[in-house]
Amino acid sequence: MLNVFALCGGVTIKIPPDWSVVLQGTPILGGFEEKTIVPPNQDKRLYVTGYAIMGGLEIRN
Repeated sequence: MLNVFALCGGVTIKIPPDWSVVLQGTPILGGFEEKTIVPPNQDKRLYVTGYAIMGGLEIRN
């Protein structure tokens, strides 16, 4: 599990291509964006929680 807080800025997280992502955050005047490819086997998961206040969170592989 990864807890993220972005205030007036941005966070980019890079994950391996064989991981899947579960976003459970709260954007306030900001946003969360997931740009990952869905792996065929979803055994490995990264849970991301947190806040994006006037900022953003981007997850990619």
